[in-house]
Amino acid sequence: MKKTSQLLILLMINFCLLGYSKTNDVLFNFSFRTFDQDSKQNLENIKIDIYEKGNYVKTILTASDGMAYYRMKLDKEYELIVNSGNSYIEKRIIVNTNNIDLSSWKYRNKTSFVYDYQIEIKLFKKEYCEDFKFLKNEPIIHLKYDQKKKDMVDLVSSYITKKIDNERKKRCDGIIRFQF
Repeated sequence: MKKTSQLLILLMINFCLLGYSKTNDVLFNFSFRTFDQDSKQNLENIKIDIYEKGNYVKTILTASDGMAYYRMKLDKEYELIVNSGNSYIEKRIIVNTNNIDLSSWKYRNKTSFVYDYQIEIKLFKKEYCEDFKFLKNEPIIHLKYDQKKKDMVDLVSSYITKKIDNERKKRCDGIIRFQF
């Protein structure tokens, strides 16, 4: 009886240790909610192109509730291009799941290695004089694991939001805007 209990305990310890080393079992369920920044309405049929190491992986589309879903794997870096080729301004997101220390991660006691994250993406249409070329090179969100916080954090500071807001407030010389 004693040997059976010891064997069972050893098997449980090995199972737990194997769970941390099996990086293929760690998944990140991302949900993306897109909506019009001005009207707050959910946006349907917004394309989200997904790339891994610069290689195209897949395109997902938002549903009528503005939502789209994609499952990401551990030890990868993804780039997402939101709304390429539509009337709304294109935005970029980077998700880096590299260098996550599973043994000290704040979710290490969780029974499942599937983590859920939701990203809200505000989209807006460009006015004639606005220049958002900087968004081609600068992500609006850059998620990466932080060793001190033991979780995924956004590396993009609020300056990008301020930069977007300043460009949207720009007065266009020679353009008369009518509102009805």
